[in-house]
Amino acid sequence: MGKVVKLFVILIILIALGAGAWVAVDNLPGSDSGDGQSFISADALKRLFGDDGELPDGISVLVPADCQADDDAWVKKGDCQVDGLVLTGGINSCGAGKEIWIRDPDHSSFVAAVGDGKCEEEERECNVECPVDCEGDTYIDSDPPCITPTGVTLDGVNKCGTGLKTYELDTSADDYVAPIGKGTCQTSFKNVCTVACPQGVRPETSCVDYGTPQKSANGCVVSQMPYARLVTYDEAGFQEWFRLPEDPDAPGCQEKDHMDSWWVPCTGPPKPVNCEGTWGADGGWGPCESEEVCDAQPEKTRTFRRTLDAKHGGTCDLPADETIDRTNAGCPPLGPCCEIDTTTKALGRKYKQAQDNAPDTCVQEFSYRIITDIDDGCAKKERKVPGFSTTGTMACCIGEGDWSPAVGSAASITDLSVPVAHGGYRSCLSTGLMTQEQTVYGQQCHGEKYIYNVPCEYIGEWEQRDVPPIGHDCPTDGYNKYVRKTMNSAASTSKTEPCTYIGEWEKDGECGDYGRAIQRWKRHVQHSNEASSEDRTCCDPGDWTPYYCKPRSDSPTSQKGDRKESRSIDGCPSGTENDRTIENGCELRGCKITLREHWCHNYFGSQWGFDYSDEKLNDHGANNTVSSFLLSGDNCSASFYENNYYNKWYHSKSVKNVSHRRPKCFDLPGPDNELSSFKLTNGGKDL
Repeated sequence: MGKVVKLFVILIILIALGAGAWVAVDNLPGSDSGDGQSFISADALKRLFGDDGELPDGISVLVPADCQADDDAWVKKGDCQVDGLVLTGGINSCGAGKEIWIRDPDHSSFVAAVGDGKCEEEERECNVECPVDCEGDTYIDSDPPCITPTGVTLDGVNKCGTGLKTYELDTSADDYVAPIGKGTCQTSFKNVCTVACPQGVRPETSCVDYGTPQKSANGCVVSQMPYARLVTYDEAGFQEWFRLPEDPDAPGCQEKDHMDSWWVPCTGPPKPVNCEGTWGADGGWGPCESEEVCDAQPEKTRTFRRTLDAKHGGTCDLPADETIDRTNAGCPPLGPCCEIDTTTKALGRKYKQAQDNAPDTCVQEFSYRIITDIDDGCAKKERKVPGFSTTGTMACCIGEGDWSPAVGSAASITDLSVPVAHGGYRSCLSTGLMTQEQTVYGQQCHGEKYIYNVPCEYIGEWEQRDVPPIGHDCPTDGYNKYVRKTMNSAASTSKTEPCTYIGEWEKDGECGDYGRAIQRWKRHVQHSNEASSEDRTCCDPGDWTPYYCKPRSDSPTSQKGDRKESRSIDGCPSGTENDRTIENGCELRGCKITLREHWCHNYFGSQWGFDYSDEKLNDHGANNTVSSFLLSGDNCSASFYENNYYNKWYHSKSVKNVSHRRPKCFDLPGPDNELSSFKLTNGGKDL
């Protein structure tokens, strides 16, 4: 099926599914081309074939891509605008604006967007020239001929009368300035002219208009059609101009189209613009300021700036440009230049002052604490404000004579190491202060003496700093350390004296660390010739050592014996264990014996097995019938007797380390069948 048919089928399926997907086809095959390539969007692919669906042959997923072009491939999309309004070039619709540029789709480098791809736009600055009419005052012919409207040149010889002079503006002259933008340029105009007639020459008669044109009373209208409406604000239109005939009765003036009129572009009146202005950001208020630094009320100012004056009949109720506004709102008053604290006084000199008819008294100078003094404000205030002062005097109490006890005298020093009975003093307290007294006078005295606490020297008693261990008079380091309290003194506050310390004996390590059965003891000794260590005998038992595996009654079956162990007990007290038995503590093959009816080389006949001695073999039917025996075990011996109860020794054999699976066979010597009892002995084994 062709590609177009395939694409049509896919579109039908998409519509049926309501997929809303779209399919783009590129390079569809023509009559003389190869296979084209069809594209389907990713969304349509998922709806048709699922996430992992495979596309039919010739269909590819469309990958979105933005359009592309060379850097210089741009084209303007629209007109220059301001706030969405197109700048038309009229007197009130011109100047700077913005315009949109896009990639030029006709440029050879342009590649269109694919799928959801976009084409970027670029906003650029633009400018539409404001209209300016042409200017010039030079004409091609400064004195053109006077010609009647019918085309007759009035030369003043053969022709005379009233006509028109046509003036053509010289656009190549130096003073000519071409119009700008939509500005207009009237390059010609006509003026009425009169040529005197010679005697006998009759003047030409024709309808001649006045040279000065007039505007139509209809004003600026939107078109040149009859009854066109007037233009609105800033709207472009047309104004009709005309000239009236000088002599309405002249030939031709009564004709229908005699009027000389023309249309000139015009623009409606500009829209009224109200004035605009601002005090500035956030109301425009500046900082609070004052020429004074104290005792003043600062204020802040703002200045109004006119940004746009009223035009075209617009209104303006805003302040004039550069209007200054002032306020002290939000400006705290500046503090006082002088501020004193009358509750705090700095005391000064005391002195006696004589009184009339009264004893001398005491006067003391003082000054108040100055909190603020800016720019010598307090001195200025004292000069200006009656009763204000930063100083004063007050009644006081003054002493006379020496203070007792005098500082530094023996009586002012307390040394507790010197008893009072031996000349010691106790005037100075442990706080380092003592009370002095002085004779006083003055109105503020409340007694006959001044009492005043002054620093003094105090030396306290020695106190032991470190408490010795119980039962000792000396600390473990061999030094008694003493401290004492001093105040305002250069005397030492600590001392150290050596002392003898002998500590308690304690073990140094374990028994045997310093020799067999030796325990070392030590003690702490300071400032003494006593020994600090000694060796004493101690119990130092050795390690348990196995020496014998003792047979048990069940050894033939358990293959175990009791392990015998011993150790040395040097230095240990009587009764210390030096030998012990560990039950089932060693491997031991018990003794087993098998009595046989025939000799060793004969493997036939009856057999009787035992793992114990038997004093009466006839109880087992084995008496007087034994010719040989099998013996096995670790350390086993067998003794055979002719009679019961082990009577009359007959024969003995022993084995060592013989397996029960491979016992050793022995033939009995002497006559056969004379065995009545035997002893089976397990000798154990040494370890």
